[in-house]
Amino acid sequence: MEMQTINNRQFTNQLPKWAIGLMVILIILFGVISLGIFLWSIWEWSHTGFTFLVLFFMAGLFLWLSHLSYKNLRLYLDYIFKIDLGDQGYYYYMKDKKKNEEVEIFLPYERMEYVLIGQDYRFEPKYSIGYERTKVTFMAIKTAKVLMYGESSEGKSEVLSFTLSSSHTVDDWIGVFLHHHVPVYHTDYALTATANTPEAIQQVPKQLYEGSLPFVPGTTTEKVDHFHMTEKQTELLQKNKKIRKRKARFFKLLLVLFQIVLISLWFPHWEIQDGMFQDNSRESLVGIATIFTLFFIYAYVGVEKWYDPLKDMAIIDAGMVIATVFSQANHPDFPAAVMAYGLTINILTLSLFYLGRLIDWIKKFLKMMP
Repeated sequence: MEMQTINNRQFTNQLPKWAIGLMVILIILFGVISLGIFLWSIWEWSHTGFTFLVLFFMAGLFLWLSHLSYKNLRLYLDYIFKIDLGDQGYYYYMKDKKKNEEVEIFLPYERMEYVLIGQDYRFEPKYSIGYERTKVTFMAIKTAKVLMYGESSEGKSEVLSFTLSSSHTVDDWIGVFLHHHVPVYHTDYALTATANTPEAIQQVPKQLYEGSLPFVPGTTTEKVDHFHMTEKQTELLQKNKKIRKRKARFFKLLLVLFQIVLISLWFPHWEIQDGMFQDNSRESLVGIATIFTLFFIYAYVGVEKWYDPLKDMAIIDAGMVIATVFSQANHPDFPAAVMAYGLTINILTLSLFYLGRLIDWIKKFLKMMP
């Protein structure tokens, strides 16, 4: 959720009307595209059979994008956030319109124990416009997470946090704290996962601020690591990692079953010439959907071993062999056509993956050179 600011010390999440209107148009656009592809899939199903499965998947993707955009818009409409670093202290206000709940906390400077500043990160797209295509990558930008520990005006022990994106704003906030004689500390750790509790903030290694921070807010970085986490957070992280791995295995199994169903039931109806499926067979559409799904799984769970894609392709190939054996195809070149289809997927998937790894390695190597 992006915060809007009038100056360096007052922030709110409330969007201007033109921005809300733009988000509504985007939601409607994704919804219309999803509906159009869904109707197309029904037409394809009535004429060609199993092609509708691929189109139905694409319709679901755009429907998901529309839903995601809608949920993002609701964050701005259903919640109100206000931040004010004023003359007397730090003010925090939050209202949940759906639950009709309000939280209002004021932390006076004279009751602040100390302020801790550490790294956090935000990600922004970077567009490289070339002659034939536009490349989109995401840059990690360092930000400063400010945690204020003290006693609120209601006498409660509180830890409040806010993330600042520019070094100028960070310097301004530090100047305000020092002007009101509030001790300021910094840490070499990233505080992304640090909870807003006295117990969590007290466990963070820290040094007294002496005029500079160990990082520059607003600069880019390739390494997003060195997080400070409690023992419970580390255990939860490992648990979630195992859950993602199990989900990835499940989705890979579904992908294999998807290949078996299509090859055994739909592929036999395709035209074959010279041991290959013809252009009107929708082979390219199925292949693209297969490769896209596999890379989506890799993006979700990551790739630990360099040979994982080789292992995954071997499992998918085994599914193709099983489907070929049990299919009712009568054409003598059907096994050869399926083999050509599988070989194409293997070459494209492995080439894209290892070419990407090679490019990343070359970039790292060049940056290490003087």
